[in-house]
Amino acid sequence: MSACSCRACLSAASDTELERIETALEGIVLGKAEGDPPYLLEPEDAETAGTLMQVYGSEFGRAKAQQESGIEITPAMLQEAALRVEFQRAQGLALLSDSARDRLAPVLDGVHGALQDMVEGRLNPIQAGARMAAAFDQVEAEGGGISEDIQYTPYEWSRLARTEASFADSAGREAELNEQGTVDWGPLQGQGGYPPIHPNCMCALGVMDGSDGKLYAVLNPAFSACEVCLAIAEAIDAEIP
Repeated sequence: MSACSCRACLSAASDTELERIETALEGIVLGKAEGDPPYLLEPEDAETAGTLMQVYGSEFGRAKAQQESGIEITPAMLQEAALRVEFQRAQGLALLSDSARDRLAPVLDGVHGALQDMVEGRLNPIQAGARMAAAFDQVEAEGGGISEDIQYTPYEWSRLARTEASFADSAGREAELNEQGTVDWGPLQGQGGYPPIHPNCMCALGVMDGSDGKLYAVLNPAFSACEVCLAIAEAIDAEIP
């Protein structure tokens, strides 16, 4: 059948031909070509990529804690962070399959670019972390939902990567705050407020001045925080004098 869209030709088309036309039109409208969607990953690649995001999240978290605590972040400190990431990034890239490395190149390049911009002073740590979150948004926009297939859909991978990065971000902040030795973790730990609270949680660790002159670790809810996270944050704040 020729590629004609006139009414006479369409009315004469078989059901199979009509299904083929419908599929082609969906591909044009949605911008999806036949075959695997971008960022579809095998489990091993998804886990490796999630670990890579942990590396970046840890360094962004440590730098954010320093910034929020008023500590001067020197070029030497940022260069050390870049070297730590570069070593682990090289190992992670070597573990990815060739296909996954190619598919994830835009995301990995975007996140690594955020780190470089932070190191070179074009972004502060909070802005760099936001750039990484935007990279996850890009992946999640590819959709796919939750699949029973063995492969990770873009949504599933972005959720995994975002959660892994959030754990690392919190760990980095905690390590930095503990080095300062002035933060009380009691209320936060008592309420189970260590982020991420759930998969895809965007909430973060923060600090609050207590009336007793001490600094307390708190949960800073994200703009899109759910009711559970908001309730935990309020409970933590209520325990701080």
